[in-house]
Amino acid sequence: IVLAAVAIGWSVQRARDAAQLNDALTQIRDAQPEDAALVLQAVATVRMLAPRDPRLPALIAEKRPFPAALAVTTTDLEGARGWLITALTPRAQNARELGYLVAGTELARQAETPGRWGEARYRAARAALHAALVGQFGEPPKGLDWRRVPAGSFTMGSDERDDEKPPHAVTISKPFLMLRYEVRRGDVQGFEPVRDDIFPWQAQVLTAVRGGGVTIGDLPAWGYDWFEANALACWLHPLGRLPTEAEWEFAARGGASPGEAWAAAGVDDVAWHQGNSNAHTSGQREPHAVCELQDDPSKPKHPLGLCDILGNLWEWVADHHTPGQGYPSLATRTNPVELRRGAVRGQRGGSFLDDSAFARPANRNGNAPSSRYPNIGVRVVRPAPD
Repeated sequence: IVLAAVAIGWSVQRARDAAQLNDALTQIRDAQPEDAALVLQAVATVRMLAPRDPRLPALIAEKRPFPAALAVTTTDLEGARGWLITALTPRAQNARELGYLVAGTELARQAETPGRWGEARYRAARAALHAALVGQFGEPPKGLDWRRVPAGSFTMGSDERDDEKPPHAVTISKPFLMLRYEVRRGDVQGFEPVRDDIFPWQAQVLTAVRGGGVTIGDLPAWGYDWFEANALACWLHPLGRLPTEAEWEFAARGGASPGEAWAAAGVDDVAWHQGNSNAHTSGQREPHAVCELQDDPSKPKHPLGLCDILGNLWEWVADHHTPGQGYPSLATRTNPVELRRGAVRGQRGGSFLDDSAFARPANRNGNAPSSRYPNIGVRVVRPAPD
């Protein structure tokens, strides 16, 4: 009787394990790029229940487009040995697919997984992705202007809008480098996509710029979705990435000691927005050449030397964003980043098409990661040298 009961229990457990395994494989099969958190859990489940199950590598290798975390998270678990990045990086056919992989390296490094995503493995993955991007799009520009953002603490958020609440203390524990300006059109020649056909009025803007003594290359580059922005960051530098919301807001505020002049400056003096962006003759509100405002000697200077951190173009950040909801947890006050599953990625800074109320360091916004708009740009960060 005892043996029979044990056999029945064992059979029941095997059936449960098989069902759980199939559910996990189905989650991976049906995953979309924004399902990274679920994928992490599903891959871990498969590795725990069936470490040698051939369906997992086969499923991932044949899936196109591949979800953001799939290409790297299995390399983070026992027995994977990094084969998946090696297998999938050469198969990525455009900036978006490489962007899935780049975003995946960040998710794997920052998320809690059963394995360990060590710094050496992360850097090796990024180097491979950078090489793949260079192979597709050529060498990135040299001489980009990076500004050092020192470590420090600040009050993040505000009481002004629900999704900015509550104000809370945050620490950025390590210094980092941030591009002085939004990535310029002149920086992305050869990198896809530079789209002059998706916005009806763009030709007017470019014509006006040509006639205004500013080159097209001085304009900020727009039209990249969140995945392409991740790829662009890695193309510019092997360790280039999108800033987290906390890093962006810390930099936008001027760091831990912004100074009175910047803190007290009026919005017209520090940001291009809907009310002051009619500088040319096309009859449309237009983006401005990077640093046009901040290089004006009569205007206040950003404490860290950044240009257009407020206004001109919205800037993608790494975090997910839930519209209308405040910060979900104050448990992590050091280097926080929001990686919950969701269909919206964060944007910061406001733009030339939006009301001046959006051009504030605390303001939060978001869009679907596949969004391409004429008022969304890219600013890149990377580690500061020791």
